[in-house]
Formats: sequence, C-alpha cells, structure tokens
Amino acid sequence: MRKYLLKSVIVSRWAFRGLRSSNSARNKMAKISFNDISFTYEGSEAETIKGFQLAIEDGEILSLLGKSGSGKTTLLKIMAGLLSPQKGRLCFDNEDVTQLTAKKRDIAQVFQFPVLYDSMNVEDNVKFPLRIKKLPEIEVLKRFERVCSLLELDPILKSKSKDLSLYQRQIVSIARAFVRPNLKAVFLDEPLTALSPKLKWQLRKKIKTLQREDRVTMVFVTHDQTEALSFADRVGIIDAGTLVQLDEPKTIYERPLTTFVGDFIGNPGMNFLPVEAFFSKHDSRKKASKVGFRAEWAELAEVGEGGLSGKVVGFEADRTRDHQPYGTTYIHSNFGQMRVRGAYQRLVGKTVSVRLTSHLFFDSNDTLINEDG
Repeated sequence: MRKYLLKSVIVSRWAFRGLRSSNSARNKMAKISFNDISFTYEGSEAETIKGFQLAIEDGEILSLLGKSGSGKTTLLKIMAGLLSPQKGRLCFDNEDVTQLTAKKRDIAQVFQFPVLYDSMNVEDNVKFPLRIKKLPEIEVLKRFERVCSLLELDPILKSKSKDLSLYQRQIVSIARAFVRPNLKAVFLDEPLTALSPKLKWQLRKKIKTLQREDRVTMVFVTHDQTEALSFADRVGIIDAGTLVQLDEPKTIYERPLTTFVGDFIGNPGMNFLPVEAFFSKHDSRKKASKVGFRAEWAELAEVGEGGLSGKVVGFEADRTRDHQPYGTTYIHSNFGQMRVRGAYQRLVGKTVSVRLTSHLFFDSNDTLINEDG
C-alpha cells in the first residue's frame, strides 16, 4: 500500500513546508555549490558525474533521488571530501573546498549501516566527537543533553552499541552527527533503507526535528521517492551523472520536465501516449509528440462518451475507500497501455473510454512543452 500513498505524502509534506524552529541557529549553515564538476572512477572509461551544476541553499533539506548507479552517492562523497573530482570546483559559502579533507569541512555523515564503536556504550559514542575536539566538559554535557533529549536516547544511554537494534544504532549515529559543534552540513546516504516503513517514518520525524532545530544544511541521498518527496524542501533528480530536474516535491510530481522524470516519479508512473490518441493531428499542438497524464488525472466512462477506448485487462487494489476496493485499473488501447486510479468496478474484459481531467504535452525529445496546448 505504501507505494500508492505517494501523492498524499507529497500533499501532507507540502502543507508543512517552511516550518522552522523559533530557536536561533546553532551552527553556521553552508551554501554548497557544484561548479561544472566531473568525476570518473579509476579504470572506467565513462564519466560517472558529467559537468554537474547545483546550488544547495543554506539550511535546506535537499534530496538527491535517482536509480541505483545514477551517481547520487558519488556526488555525496565529493561533498564529503571522500572523492576528489577531476574537473570543476566545490564551494561551501563561496569558499573553494575541492581539495580540503573531510575533517576540515565541518560536516557529518550518516550511512545506511551505522558506524559505531561497539565496545562503547551509547553515551560514550555520542560524546566521542566532542571529546576528540577537547571541548570543555560543560560544553560537552550541554550539547550531549540537548541531542539526547530531542532523540529520546535516555533509556539506552548505558547500553553497549553491539546490543542495540538497527533502528537504535541509526538513532545513535544521527546523534553523533548532530552533536558536533560548528556543523555546516549533514550528509545522509540511504540511512533508512534497512528499516521497516513504521520505523522509517519515526526516524524521518526525528531527523527533521533536529534539522529544523539547528537549521543545518542537509543532503539526503535515496532511491526511494516516497522518502525524498516527503522529507525534502527540494528534490534533485539524478540520471547518468547529470541533474535532470531540481524542484520542490509538488512541482516534480505535477510538472516533470521530461518523460524520464514523469515515469520515474509516481507509483504508477505517468502514462505516455502519442498525442493523436486524444487530440486531432490538425489542431494547434503541432510541437507535441506525446501526451502525459497521471493515473489520477483520468477517469473511466462508457464507450461513446468521449476519450480513448480500450479494453480493461486488470485491476490492482491497494486500499479501501467508502468500504470499496480502490486502486489502479489497467487498460490496453491501440496506442498503448493506460493506468487509471479509482474505485473497483467489474470491468475486466470490457471496453471502456478514458477521459482526461488534466494532462501535459511533451515534444519529440521527451521534453515538457510549457503550455496547456
């Protein structure tokens, strides 16, 4: 059911966009800029990152979203100082940090699988980043107590790290990241992947609470679009080492700039059919090659009531609404397969019409045409 909640997740997250803690920022935030960055792994002929341009704003949560192998983790490693690009400049607040080591960048990282000292208990693990900086004990306690309170760590402070669940280990890892002084940015690489949906939601909430409290710049890498669209202020879609769209989540979903983004975002992805499936070849849409529409932007009607006719070949329910199964109807037409969201009807094997309530046009290069036709 999770995958079909995407649109409602976007709307819920959108309603809360812009909320900030009333507390003043505790860290110096960083604006992070990629300036024509290119990177190739040793032994590879193909560039992993290609002339990458991106500006991440102070204090925002940016999600880098892409399929496995798209280059998003490589970008995170470049930001963190774990990889050096062969071309281009990386800047924090207009300062070139391309050649700076990770230790000199005032950043913290959280990985998919938490990195903790198993011989230490939780309290010592969280305090460790402060102790190695030799901060005064009063400062250590102040920062430690604050992050432990926000993350509700008190019940496990004396537990050994090796005895914790994966969820608990990840919370401790996040505490270690945010407890650091002078933190400019936090980079998270698939930190929720191994958790159950319920625990993912709980941990996302805790991370966002800390980020809003500190207003620290955060970059979140994931292949899970629900995580990206529900968590971030803006989302960057990465494909083959390039940035194909950077927008707020609502815009990414409703106005994808390419058919790739439209298909990648949403479950199911956007429908694409030749423009003549719904519109006359002789009207004003001469530039349009394809019409794109979300499954919820269409409705079923009886044959002869307009739209495109097709045969219903299946239905997949994912929830109930008004005590009826609700989900996706699959329809095959002469122009291709369509998916329409709605309540279950006994239509499998029957011919129906599909009418559009909203749509987008794309040209022969699979690029959005910025007009309604």
